[in-house]
Amino acid sequence: MPVRVAILSAVRLYGEGLAKCLGSRGDISVVGSAHNLAEIETLLRQAAADVTLFDTSVNGTLEDVRQLVCRFPETRVIAVALSETEQEVIAWAEAGVSAYVPRDATLGELYEAIFAAMRGEVSCSPRIAGTLMRELRRHPERSYAAGERLTSRESETLGLIAHGLSNKEIAQSLSISVSTVKNHVHSILEKLRVRTRAQAAAQMSGHRIRFAAS
Repeated sequence: MPVRVAILSAVRLYGEGLAKCLGSRGDISVVGSAHNLAEIETLLRQAAADVTLFDTSVNGTLEDVRQLVCRFPETRVIAVALSETEQEVIAWAEAGVSAYVPRDATLGELYEAIFAAMRGEVSCSPRIAGTLMRELRRHPERSYAAGERLTSRESETLGLIAHGLSNKEIAQSLSISVSTVKNHVHSILEKLRVRTRAQAAAQMSGHRIRFAAS
């Protein structure tokens, strides 16, 4: 079944061009494009979308994406044309986006981001992943408000999530089964009280996680 995609871009030519490119694939169905928050909300009420592409280059604010994620939790929001700095990536992840595509990404990378988001995965550049991991090493004592702790294996899993690894890749790296990885991911999201892997990675960088003693 094709992935249903909605597009939000204030630039009509860009939105229509992107819709045409995506619609040419048999595994993607574009349900429509919108040019502002009100239009995308109307579109999502009329046609369910698995993924919403949110053009960050010319429209929208973090509050807009928070509102979209809150009102339409069934759609995975991907920030498109995001400035790939640590601060921007973390801010948009905390706002609720499931993935992001930087400004210099290719169309192929956009396709990969859409299908990764459908699998519950998120990827980032080695530079961003390296920054997150350095922050984690500098602050191993990080705590988060609810006071729960990640186990050592959960902390390892979270670190690999921040590196952009899929469940299968994490399983191979830790020599455990994919189903065990899924259990760890589910536990991590519950403990951190977040919905997506990107938000979990953002919490790791946001100095709000602490790890259980081994």
